[in-house]
Amino acid sequence: MTESHLRFGNDQQIALRAGAHVQVFRTGVPAGEPLDDPEAAVAAALVDPLQYPPLNQATVPGDRIVLALDRDVPQAPAVLSGVIGALLDGVTEPEDITVVTADPQPRGEWFLSLIPPSARRHIKVTGHTPSEPSQLEYLATSRDGQPIYINRLICDADLAIPIGVVKPRQGLGNLGLYSGIFPTFADARTQERFTKPDTLLHPKRLDQRRREVEEAAWLLGARFTVQVIPGGNDTLLHVLAGDVDAVTQDGERMSSTAWDFTIPSKVGLVVAGISGNAQCQNWDNFARTIHAALRIVDDGGAIVVASQIDRHPGPAMQRVVSAMESSARNHAIRNASTIDAVPALQLLEAMQRVRVYLHSGLKAEVVEDLGVGSIGSASEISCLGREYDAWAILENSQYACPHVEQQRATT
Repeated sequence: MTESHLRFGNDQQIALRAGAHVQVFRTGVPAGEPLDDPEAAVAAALVDPLQYPPLNQATVPGDRIVLALDRDVPQAPAVLSGVIGALLDGVTEPEDITVVTADPQPRGEWFLSLIPPSARRHIKVTGHTPSEPSQLEYLATSRDGQPIYINRLICDADLAIPIGVVKPRQGLGNLGLYSGIFPTFADARTQERFTKPDTLLHPKRLDQRRREVEEAAWLLGARFTVQVIPGGNDTLLHVLAGDVDAVTQDGERMSSTAWDFTIPSKVGLVVAGISGNAQCQNWDNFARTIHAALRIVDDGGAIVVASQIDRHPGPAMQRVVSAMESSARNHAIRNASTIDAVPALQLLEAMQRVRVYLHSGLKAEVVEDLGVGSIGSASEISCLGREYDAWAILENSQYACPHVEQQRATT
């Protein structure tokens, strides 16, 4: 009997016991050491940005600065503190700085918790509500005839700085670094169009959406960005700042180095853990986890997702069981535009190939209503694992891009 540990959530851990005959492949622990001082790393990146002048030389007195903070940025208070500190070291005054978050109800005190109180009280923090017309400004019409609306504060800023996470290129529905502006801070209709499963999961349509994202950013003139490469468990590996194209090039290379993994062959059981605080414990990261696990699990096998998800599933997720039995309902999920449509379709695809189990903060009956097995303890996972002679333990599953050797050779 061998014992392996899986970390997930906000510093949670479970012990998994496998028989002596079982091959256990550990993956999902990124290459590189986490940054000891993320705030200092941000400040250093802004002193010498990639193909861009230092941030304190890119502003003049009175400029209105908007920091557009994307979702799921690890160590967000430290990252914001580093950016704001660099601005205040130049000619920018605290009252000229606004933080716009993708969360409609931002936790302003938390985001600015590392800012000195004398400056903090003058900095504004506001959330983006895509359904609120007063928050939006018409920018232009795209080449495809689509109206482009973006958050008014970002449009009116003298300098808008997107702050986001470089995700693996092969990750689920990756729209590139510009997506930290559009559609993240677009109108509700645009966001619905971008969240349709057939948009994000169809390669040609995904490429079309990427071009639309790049066009919107070009029209806005958003060239400067701050991006992070995440480590495991709410840490950072790297901070990049500067011209978007240069940051994209270096960021994708660093992300691939950190988060691409190879195992020798497919396995019967994947036990995957979603890492990070409550903000990371969501159904989008569940979808990314399923997408990653399906790359390395055998048909007829099983996927167990360990998480602290406590948000009830949305309408598309609740239709998954019935969609298994009806092609019409299956089609309805594929064309849905609700925020949980992609997670629903990923779950549907998984359930057609493997058994799916979830450890979460939800009641067992809520999980089981999705057609998913509810796992309450590590011993249940170990018991399930007796059916298989090869396991993969996948940590930080929302970031990881695992492959089997044969797949890697052909991609």
